[in-house]
Amino acid sequence: MLSKKVQLFLLLMLFSIDYQLIAQDWHLEKDKAGIQVFTRKVEGYAIKEYKAIVTLKTTIDDLVALLKDHENLKSWFVKCPESTRLKKVSEDEYYVYFLNDAPWPVSDRDNITKMTFEKLANGTQLIHLKGEPDYLPKKSGIVRLPRMQAKWMFERQADGQIKVTQQVLADLGGKVPGWLVNFAIVEAPFETLSNLRREVGN
Repeated sequence: MLSKKVQLFLLLMLFSIDYQLIAQDWHLEKDKAGIQVFTRKVEGYAIKEYKAIVTLKTTIDDLVALLKDHENLKSWFVKCPESTRLKKVSEDEYYVYFLNDAPWPVSDRDNITKMTFEKLANGTQLIHLKGEPDYLPKKSGIVRLPRMQAKWMFERQADGQIKVTQQVLADLGGKVPGWLVNFAIVEAPFETLSNLRREVGN
């Protein structure tokens, strides 16, 4: 039987393992119009994680304001007919409902997201997103995302522009055809960042 010290060490090691440590290297899927989209396989997920990057002439404060305008996120998030703030916990924490439109015959998806805003000492802004599938009862005919973790990162560059990174790892739930998965992890983030660029007037 393991000693208590060894058990404690193994427990600490378990909790220190980040899902990224058991992920494959990033693979560039799309590089067009100044937007790059990468994907990678993460152990325990059928759908690949994606990371989309663009550099914009804007400010971090303006980008934060856009992400806090929850009712308007649907205007630039791709295939998102509904975005609604459910609860404001504080200026840095919110619960938001998203509905994602899927083409027939695939069922639409929805997701309740906890959004937490964190500003680092170097000025970089992080927005952490975590799916909270049990926050509200499920809706008939709509598949609730069972798992989702994501982040936005806004980093000021030497030339004054802002590097925007969106990174998402999710379980879409149920059966999803391969072509739709490809859209969800490559085309959707590309179009979302294209729309964001339009929103900030670039």
